[in-house]
Parts: sequence; C-alpha cells; structure tokens
Amino acid sequence: MELVFATRVVSAELKQSLAPDGSEIVALHWLDPQQAGERMTPFGAARLHSALAAAREGATWYTEAGIMQL
Repeated sequence: MELVFATRVVSAELKQSLAPDGSEIVALHWLDPQQAGERMTPFGAARLHSALAAAREGATWYTEAGIMQL
C-alpha cells in the first residue's frame, strides 16, 4: 500500500522526531516527486503526477488510473 502526503519542506529536526511504529507503518521516505514516482507502482506514479499537475493548475482533475478524463 502506498500512502502519499504532500507537505512543505520538512526540517531535519522534525524528520528525526517522526518514526514508523514498526507494525502498521514500517518505513518513512522523504522524496521529491521524481524520486517518489520511481519508487511507486506505475499506477501510483501516474496518479501522483496527475495530482501534481492539477495542483499546479489550481484545478481538480478526474482521473482513471492516473489519466485525466475529459
């Protein structure tokens, strides 16, 4: 399962204070969008890039498998 959260730049101090619980959350990764897309499934990466493009436009996009639907 991939959970992706957008945030502003996170300080090193805050990053160090956050830790996975070891059962429900086993890892945390701090990635830029390109790095995230490389680590995600193709489906997840397509959704991520569509969401970022929509955010840049200030729009809401309706997608199917990350592809904008007209």
